[in-house]
Amino acid sequence: MNNGSGWVLENIESLRADISKYKPFSGGSYIELDDKIKNKKCCINPKNDDQECFKWAILAGKYHKEIKSNPERINNLRLFENKINWSMLKYPVNNDMINNFEKANDIPINIYELDINNDDVKIIYNHKIISNNKIINLLLIENDNNSHYVYIKSLGALIRNGTHTLLPCDKCL
Repeated sequence: MNNGSGWVLENIESLRADISKYKPFSGGSYIELDDKIKNKKCCINPKNDDQECFKWAILAGKYHKEIKSNPERINNLRLFENKINWSMLKYPVNNDMINNFEKANDIPINIYELDINNDDVKIIYNHKIISNNKIINLLLIENDNNSHYVYIKSLGALIRNGTHTLLPCDKCL
């Protein structure tokens, strides 16, 4: 060893390997939010009839403050469609495409899923880029034959289970 520390590893006392089945995800067309989520008023659920819910959820995340009312309506979101490069995507968007989208547009994205039965929120995609831009948090909801991306306006409100204010860390969920 040249220019090394001179330290030698003698043994490894334990090794832990967490293994899980690879489960690709993608979003498609509109699914109504569960009342539990809807009543928290923490999400914008784009009402799309195409397979482009990822696009509409991203636009809701970036531009909802510029839309005076009904940010879930596609006609309102369509006004901002040309401000972002969508060329690397094929619809419905799956997890393998999101990193390229983040890099091309300098938009960090986190994707969460929620188990309605026990209010358990877990992150299924953590942004891969470092950026000064706001992180767009999306919720992937599913029913029997479809899945759909929804913009999360307030992650703290989504995971809150009572009246206490939460400031969640996206690396810890």
